[in-house]
Amino acid sequence: MIFLDVDGVLAHDKTFKKSRGHERLWRFYYQIDEDCMKLLVRVILYTGAKVVVSSTWRRVDDAYHALAKSLRVHGAPDRRSTIIGKTPSLDLRNDAGLCIPSRGAEIAQWLREHPEVERYVCIDDGYIMGHPLVHIAGGHYNGGFQEQHAREAISKLTGGVISA
Repeated sequence: MIFLDVDGVLAHDKTFKKSRGHERLWRFYYQIDEDCMKLLVRVILYTGAKVVVSSTWRRVDDAYHALAKSLRVHGAPDRRSTIIGKTPSLDLRNDAGLCIPSRGAEIAQWLREHPEVERYVCIDDGYIMGHPLVHIAGGHYNGGFQEQHAREAISKLTGGVISA
């Protein structure tokens, strides 16, 4: 199972598009990088992993469908068999009422609802404590998901068993 972030992983500074006055639609400034997507599809095909979208892209139908289409265009099995869900939006708040990062809690909630999942990895440019992580350090500015990240994801998803 892959818990997938998009911004900083598949979309980054090199795929940034000008806003044309649509400041509210910041998610759509970034387009998916084809090379990053090809590497992700390679991981999916090699491991047979399914995808749960943990990115904020899960909250906007157009973005979610663009992700699904890109997976399909780059060789992943059809959307229903590749993307099997989205993490819940918990929107946790601290005592001051400020939203606090909750991606780890959202992933934990999804896993509690799907106890059949035995092995998973989070592919994200943020830190997610308590979960196996392929961390894309400085993802927005370092080109997103790269070859070394794909190898790490395959290793974590296969328990380190990689055939030639």
